[in-house]
Amino acid sequence: MTTLPFDHSTESARLAALYEADLLDTESEPEFDEIVEIASEICGVTISTITLVDAERQWFKARKGLTESETGLDVSFCALAIRQLETFVVEDSRTDIRLQSLEPLREHPDVRFYAGVPLRLEDGHAVGTLCIAAPEPRQLSEREARALTILARHVVGLIELRRTRRKMNELLIDLKEFATTQERITQLATRLLSVIAHDVRGPLSSVIEVLDVAPDEDLVELRDTIQRHAIVAKSLLDDILSWARTMIQGGPMASDIHVETLVASVVSVSASDAAAKNTTITVHREIEHLHADPNILRFVLHTFITNAVKFTESGTIDVYIKHDEAGRVTVIVRDTGTGMSDRTRERLFDWQRRGGEYGTRRERGSGVALLLVKDFLDLIGGTITVDSKQGVGTTMTVTLGDV
Repeated sequence: MTTLPFDHSTESARLAALYEADLLDTESEPEFDEIVEIASEICGVTISTITLVDAERQWFKARKGLTESETGLDVSFCALAIRQLETFVVEDSRTDIRLQSLEPLREHPDVRFYAGVPLRLEDGHAVGTLCIAAPEPRQLSEREARALTILARHVVGLIELRRTRRKMNELLIDLKEFATTQERITQLATRLLSVIAHDVRGPLSSVIEVLDVAPDEDLVELRDTIQRHAIVAKSLLDDILSWARTMIQGGPMASDIHVETLVASVVSVSASDAAAKNTTITVHREIEHLHADPNILRFVLHTFITNAVKFTESGTIDVYIKHDEAGRVTVIVRDTGTGMSDRTRERLFDWQRRGGEYGTRRERGSGVALLLVKDFLDLIGGTITVDSKQGVGTTMTVTLGDV
């Protein structure tokens, strides 16, 4: 067991990484809750938590078998686990010599067995643990240890996404408020490119690779779900990266696009989610080739189709690519989903009032993608209109302007 030394400078950096994730004292979320449920089931224990270790407390982002939402560090096995390079296992707290001077841990009323995997982020800082515990002594099998490690890697991926989402939101707000000249847009696009490339693409690729090689039958369902969503997220981020590169090179740039190829690549990303909801996606292509910025067109289509799938259950989604009466390229995505209220429609493109809505299967979004679509269209003189009725569906219509 390799224990890392404690020093105040390292601890300050660790806490800064924790606070960047913006997870402390947040509401429970299914993606975290499901992981502790799976950990308990695989390992056959009554207690499992995703624990974030703060300066003077440990707080449970997800918990099973515990009533309290946080405790002090004097009874925190996790505060010891984050200083380890590998899984920290205590088979019996009463007899473990490492706890000899830590009376509160030795006499913990609910925990004699403990196993915690440090949640170590890309920058090397462990912000907490995925752990299991039991009131009686026992051992951790090799199979259980491997399952916990895989699940912990997924938790790290979720935390990295939260850190990045916070940074992206800050940068995008800056872009909306301050990028009034090409120079400012270029500077902010460079920052956006750097953040996404470093903080998102790497973790997502790692999650996909790790889950792809996990053979445990118990983890097959989790692996497939996470892999699918990670691939979708990576595809979306690749689109934003392409746009950022375009901005650095001088702004939106039109080129000849083979419409069928581009649309097919976008639809394929959402095909499995649509099929799972018994929803069909049909493309009506009236244009074979067009002259436009491919990155903007791809991002618009991805955003509209993803949202349509999110809010449509056992329905249809129709995608139209055509010219309007004025000869402008027009993109229409029409669904038979839940539709939206007037209040929701009014705040779709308001940065100050933005917010995501739950999909038909409780999928959660941030609402940022539509705001980006609006900003991109403003850059090229395009327009966007929304026609929606609750219980009937939504139609999103875009003209791409002079690109």
